[in-house]
Amino acid sequence: MLPSVKTTTAENAARSKILRTGHEGRRDEEEAVHLWNALRIYENNMASIYQKNPHLTDEGFSAAHKNSSAQAMGHLKDSCCFSPSVIGMLSDMIKVKRQRFKLDNSLEQTQNNTENFKKRLDTSVNTVKKEVHQANRTTGSNMVYKPSKLNDQKLKNIAEELLSSEIVYVKQLRQIDQVYYKKIQEASLTKKIIPEADVIKIFGHVTAIYQFHSNFLLPQLQERLKKWETNPRVGDVMMQAAPFMKMYALYTQNFDESSNLLKDWLTKSEDFALFISLIQLTQENPNLPLQSYMITPIQRIPRYELLLKDYLKRLPDDAMDRQEAESALALIADAAAHSNEILAFTEGRQKLNNTLENLSDVNFDITEASRELIKEGSIKRLDNWEDKQYDSQLYLFSDILLDCAPKFKVRRKRSYKVRNKVDLAGAEVCEITTCDSSYGFCVHGIKSSMEFATTSMEERQEWIDAIRKAIKVCERKKKSFKGRLQRANAWRRSSEPRPISDAQLGEQCPRWMKYREASKCMICENEFSALRRPKHHCRACAKIVCAECSEHQFRLEYSTSNELQKVCDLCHKILRKRIMVDPTQHTLLADYLGVSDKPRSKKETKYWCLISSEQPRLFFLKAPRDTEAERVIHLNKFQVACTRCQDGLFGFKLEQKENTYYLSTKDKEVFVKWNWVLTELAKGTPLIKEDIEVAAKQQYSLPWLTRFS
Repeated sequence: MLPSVKTTTAENAARSKILRTGHEGRRDEEEAVHLWNALRIYENNMASIYQKNPHLTDEGFSAAHKNSSAQAMGHLKDSCCFSPSVIGMLSDMIKVKRQRFKLDNSLEQTQNNTENFKKRLDTSVNTVKKEVHQANRTTGSNMVYKPSKLNDQKLKNIAEELLSSEIVYVKQLRQIDQVYYKKIQEASLTKKIIPEADVIKIFGHVTAIYQFHSNFLLPQLQERLKKWETNPRVGDVMMQAAPFMKMYALYTQNFDESSNLLKDWLTKSEDFALFISLIQLTQENPNLPLQSYMITPIQRIPRYELLLKDYLKRLPDDAMDRQEAESALALIADAAAHSNEILAFTEGRQKLNNTLENLSDVNFDITEASRELIKEGSIKRLDNWEDKQYDSQLYLFSDILLDCAPKFKVRRKRSYKVRNKVDLAGAEVCEITTCDSSYGFCVHGIKSSMEFATTSMEERQEWIDAIRKAIKVCERKKKSFKGRLQRANAWRRSSEPRPISDAQLGEQCPRWMKYREASKCMICENEFSALRRPKHHCRACAKIVCAECSEHQFRLEYSTSNELQKVCDLCHKILRKRIMVDPTQHTLLADYLGVSDKPRSKKETKYWCLISSEQPRLFFLKAPRDTEAERVIHLNKFQVACTRCQDGLFGFKLEQKENTYYLSTKDKEVFVKWNWVLTELAKGTPLIKEDIEVAAKQQYSLPWLTRFS
């Protein structure tokens, strides 16, 4: 190690003083420069000696110091700066440098000695380990390197605890399977106190667990503990048993259902409850109910995990049982994690079902398999147009946000009416400012937008964080909709409405402005008045406009209903272009079809249905020569399926999440042609008019059409 050439604070201060003001008795500033150069000669000479010989003895260090000091003094003589004051100052500085080099030399020697000691110690330990492994290969024994007898006794204690707890556990499994299950099953066949199917649901997965532990794991552990002195390990036994722990997943998955079923029968059947009580009185512990036995398999896997962790903690690194014990722990930990996930999912579903019991006016399928309840709580709902607040119960699910209005209490439980819903896919959340001192935030989705207010900043931040996390998870699951669900990367902290582009107009719900935010019409800029010029919202862009600037109505795609919505003049011009049919453009297909919103409806409306060749859109026209359609459907967003119709009609439906259209015709060839074209366009397949006739003839001869004849 080469000593670092550094200056102390005192040396820097001395040098600054010399260079700035000079020194008393010196002729000029040149003496200070020569003095500093002489000190550097001493430092460089000592450093070069250390580089050649890092391990200097005390005698060698003294000789090097004398040699370096002589060279520094020689430099002063050559520069004619040999006054007593200069020589005294150089001597003081050399003393300071000498102490530093001496200290560096001592530290380096100490560090080298420590490293050499560690190397010798590691070499000795490795030598012992090699001798032990060599003896194992030669004699075939299971001798291991044991650090102490005390540690070996602790390992044996852990193994004995594993065996003793296994014996108790097998006794409990026997009580469930051989006593309760067997006797209840016999009673269900003879006395009919409970259906046999319900007995299987309650005890169905216990038999396999009991057979595995009583016939395999327990005998293996007992045999190993008998031979502990010659073969002190249990990792291999647990590693062989670990893959079978996955059978606990079925028991865990059905535990809540079986527990609730058992509880229901104990409540509604006095004969069944009396029969269970009689069995319980004949047991060793009559105070222990059946429910306590049933939960023991849920608690067993975590117990194995804890015991194996303690076992590995005290097991030497070079033990032969180390690798097998680690593998067993990894498998059992996976089984425990899987069981915990199942328990969490089951609890979430139970919580979701309890929530559904309190909700009314739900006009959509809320019981989806992947839907989970994340957060719920009371909150204030802000009116979209005015500065009003309403009591609300907010439910945050994994893919939707429900705003519910409190209704009344049923059986001491509050009932709620679903007021609004926001799909989290493509949504965003941001903070907003309110007219009062409450803390507000806005959840803006594609189909709808809602604003809420909390009483504290912490509560608002909790809701925002939970909603943002749910949005990220939801969008990660729906990567296939990435093109449509593009949204801003940064979360805005403003109350300005999100800008809607012309391409998104009508497809995306705008964020509503409050009436107080505008005193003039945002198009003609005339002032509003309650009687002569009232305020209106444009449902497409959310601008606040007057009645004269919002005389038009239009069907908006984001709206869940097919009703006409009020739009301003500017939006109407943009939206009207989308439903205009160019008579010069080519069409893929055009025919009269019956259109309705309900299946097998007798109130069908006849439309001239036209599919343009430029874009996969379906136009509904009142007459073939019309240039303005009643409505337009983007076919790449719909799914096509065949349906049965009345009076010999052939039907098919176009289905999206909220919108469904039923189309029908009397002509079988028209039905085949339209069904094939709509199916291909919904898949995104480009078509030309010449291919339709050929494909229709092939489809017409297929046997699947016979069920529609």
